[in-house]
Amino acid sequence: MTKITYMENINTVCEHCGTPIKHSYVITNNDTHFRVGTTCFKKYSNLSKASVAWLEKKFQDIKQMQDKKSMLEIALTSEDEEEMLEVMKINKIHWMFNYDDVVSATKGWIETYELRIDSVQNEIDGKTVKTNIIVK
Repeated sequence: MTKITYMENINTVCEHCGTPIKHSYVITNNDTHFRVGTTCFKKYSNLSKASVAWLEKKFQDIKQMQDKKSMLEIALTSEDEEEMLEVMKINKIHWMFNYDDVVSATKGWIETYELRIDSVQNEIDGKTVKTNIIVK
């Protein structure tokens, strides 16, 4: 079973070419993990350019949802009601005027983002499990 995950802001080296990398793909086959930079992944994986582009888009979607979810989680922990309501405006939850309703809606959005992230990751896993990705 092959699984691919994408990691940002990881300061390490590509296990293929030894170049320092900030962003990486981690390819997992059974219990073996192999971390490569984005350039080596695009250049040497056995995936088509269209498949790599699709993966990049899906990982970007996950990143955006994780960022929004994190922002909402931080807002929930805020002691400043005004600050929390400002974050909610950015996330279009500002139409509620009752603070408790805003908190409830925020928790609902956090849960929604978790489900969406899982759904996209499952979509990625479903497509990549059928391929035997080989990084040469």
